[in-house]
Amino acid sequence: MEDFLRTDRRQNIRYEVTFVARAVHGLLGEEITCSSHDISAKGFGINIDRPLMLGEIVDVTFIMPDNAEQIETRGMVIWVQSVEDKLYRAGVAITDQELRPIPMVLRSINVRGNRYSG
Repeated sequence: MEDFLRTDRRQNIRYEVTFVARAVHGLLGEEITCSSHDISAKGFGINIDRPLMLGEIVDVTFIMPDNAEQIETRGMVIWVQSVEDKLYRAGVAITDQELRPIPMVLRSINVRGNRYSG
């Protein structure tokens, strides 16, 4: 119920799309495979198997489904939520550049469409 009442403070349109990704975080530069939950021009949500710390800086590389192109960005973790045992969702605000989510989303849709058409 509390989540339902929470005010959504996002100012950019977000696109719910899944990309395989890699996140590098922590003082030792640990690399973790993760996936996107949603993406916008100013941030993204990721699904990950361990909690990240609020304020932590992460380097994330999204892997495009059509040609495995790697799109890199850096961001700061602004929220973390436990979804289930060993599954967390984190919100990341982009700190170094703006993503171009529309081309990424369109490429993802195109790849999925080609898989299902004949």
